[in-house]
Amino acid sequence: TVEVAAPADSGQKKMEKRLINEVEALFAPGSVTALMGSSGAGKTTLMDVIAGRKTAGRVSGDILVNGHKLESTSFARISGYVEQTDIHLPTQTVLEALRFSAQHRLPREMARQDKDKVVEAVVDLVELRPLLDMTIGGSASGLSLEQKKRVTIGVDMV
Repeated sequence: TVEVAAPADSGQKKMEKRLINEVEALFAPGSVTALMGSSGAGKTTLMDVIAGRKTAGRVSGDILVNGHKLESTSFARISGYVEQTDIHLPTQTVLEALRFSAQHRLPREMARQDKDKVVEAVVDLVELRPLLDMTIGGSASGLSLEQKKRVTIGVDMV
């Protein structure tokens, strides 16, 4: 359940507004699940709660993984969250973006060669090899939207 303070109509005092109520879901291991709904239905709010990104309001309930309660910091280590907007430096190549992510996300004590192996595995997984030397570009140039989304997924997977 997610509740936030919301302005009331016609100048009344603020009231609590329930955004999500009693949601239950089961996700099978190794599967991909789509979350769909109309605009304003609470999809982003639900994903923010699951990912531990909801900072406003009051969140109640538990997230269980394999039957165990999970803290948001633990969940962040075993999951990825790719937002709708792709944010990259337009002057970077795909390989530079992936290596930058590896350098800053993977453990400091991990050898560079091992970080490069992680990058290589991700490159193959999200099929970025033909794009490695391409500049990401801005909104009107560079990679296509689909290619940029794969770069975003790759950066998050590293």
